[in-house]
Amino acid sequence: MNVGILRFRNDSLSETFEVYRGNKDFNKIGQIVSIDGKRSLNHWYGEGCNKVAGSYDESLLQPFLTQDSISNVYGSDICTSLPMSVVGSMSYKGVDCLKFSPDKKFLGSVVDYPENFCYCPGSIEGITLGQSCLRTGAMEFAACQAVPVVLGFPHFYRASSRYQNAVGGLSPHQDKHESFVALEPTTGIPIEGAKRIQINFQVKGTPAMTMTKNAPDTLMPFLWLDEQVELGDEQLSMIKDTLLKMLKIFNIVNWVLIAVGSLMVFVGCLMSFLSARRERSHPD
Repeated sequence: MNVGILRFRNDSLSETFEVYRGNKDFNKIGQIVSIDGKRSLNHWYGEGCNKVAGSYDESLLQPFLTQDSISNVYGSDICTSLPMSVVGSMSYKGVDCLKFSPDKKFLGSVVDYPENFCYCPGSIEGITLGQSCLRTGAMEFAACQAVPVVLGFPHFYRASSRYQNAVGGLSPHQDKHESFVALEPTTGIPIEGAKRIQINFQVKGTPAMTMTKNAPDTLMPFLWLDEQVELGDEQLSMIKDTLLKMLKIFNIVNWVLIAVGSLMVFVGCLMSFLSARRERSHPD
């Protein structure tokens, strides 16, 4: 039997996205309305995990971001939306960015995040292993791509110590194993990013085999991927020299207009006051 772990990535994206253009509300530009005409998908085991409406595509997130912003980003590879929160600020080739990373809710255990229960497969004898919900840092993947594997971060980064301690040679490190995207906060344009995932197999000790009868029930890493992307110098120059400069000019003009308007109001009030004072000083 041949199993293609990444066979689902051989084809071009076949989904049709309907997104807001931002005509009525610029803050919603790029926000997903539906995918293939559906506001929710049917891969997982509950509405919360299947909902895609209100999320953003990976290529363009919401504008006007702040340190407190949380964005739900739809990942076609994982068939769901994941919350991204700010973990810090950074600068990339002169462009100031906010660095977003998957929130702890993503791959969080149902003990800490009960709403994640809809990612747990039903416990079926002979098909799934005992407890249907995995521990922190792991997500059963068969419901999404029909491949019997478990997803997590490389080296079980941010995963349960039970997974980390069951396998030797692991050394989870944030800089090497964290997925992130750096966004220009005013426009929401992705400047740099890395998608890092680990593919694991679920293993269970079998009394019938001497080599595995004492093996613990755990996850065994198979491979991990590190996909990195960054804007080229031409695109960065366009953002810095054209878009951001124009936004700064508009901001300056806006404040100048406010200042001029305030000054005109002040002058008008002052003239009215002086006129009224002269009338009181020289009554008819």
